[in-house]
Amino acid sequence: MFKLRIKECFFDRKAVMDMMSAVTVKMLGYFGGYTRKVAKSSIKKQAGPSAPGTPPHSHTGLLRDHIYYACERGKVNVVIGPEKLEGLKTYGITTTPELQEYGGMVEVPAGRGRRGEHKAALFPDRPYMHPAFETAKEHLPEVWAQAVRR
Repeated sequence: MFKLRIKECFFDRKAVMDMMSAVTVKMLGYFGGYTRKVAKSSIKKQAGPSAPGTPPHSHTGLLRDHIYYACERGKVNVVIGPEKLEGLKTYGITTTPELQEYGGMVEVPAGRGRRGEHKAALFPDRPYMHPAFETAKEHLPEVWAQAVRR
């Protein structure tokens, strides 16, 4: 006689849920690492500022070398981005990773011989994290499908 255990066919079984959780964490780690790699490789070491709308150039390697990712297993989340770095100097302008990504108004020295005087200047956006995220996102479905098959 054939006996079917219906309860074992549901996907809410602990073994299946644990396996999916492990695969999810693994894929989040892959996604974070890949996004980080794409962002770092988009920041080229070159003299002078990059064109507005393109990833920033690296002069010291500080921004490029401080992009990290971390998985939060309990929240099924991955955080990817640059470390909060204070006091980066870009052509005499104190910048932050956010200013590089999104641009904005900054205070710059008013000119030679004008000690302490500053004026507002528009710093153009030079996105590097958002394009990296979009690139990594395009590859996620195929990688996820391969991980679930294994």
